[in-house]
Amino acid sequence: MAEEKNKKFKIVPYRYLDKNRIYSNYIEVTKTGTDLSIKFCDIRPPENKEEVNEVKKTGEIRAPIEAEMIIPLPVAADFLRALRLQIADKENNQ
Repeated sequence: MAEEKNKKFKIVPYRYLDKNRIYSNYIEVTKTGTDLSIKFCDIRPPENKEEVNEVKKTGEIRAPIEAEMIIPLPVAADFLRALRLQIADKENNQ
């Protein structure tokens, strides 16, 4: 029975066919005491003069949130380690 409790499982990510990938060129990260919120946005150029004038007037660019992930802080720490490994691997292979 003790052997069954210590058995490790491999998690294999997959994507449902009806789920699209999401492009993001801006990310906002916030945290609470127990989790981390990551908002993925796609900033697009103004479509017309009115939008350009609004940006100039307010000093703000609206960034639509395409997706938001909320993850527990321990998972966020693992996520950060994985990101660092991927970036280091990319830098080492250039």
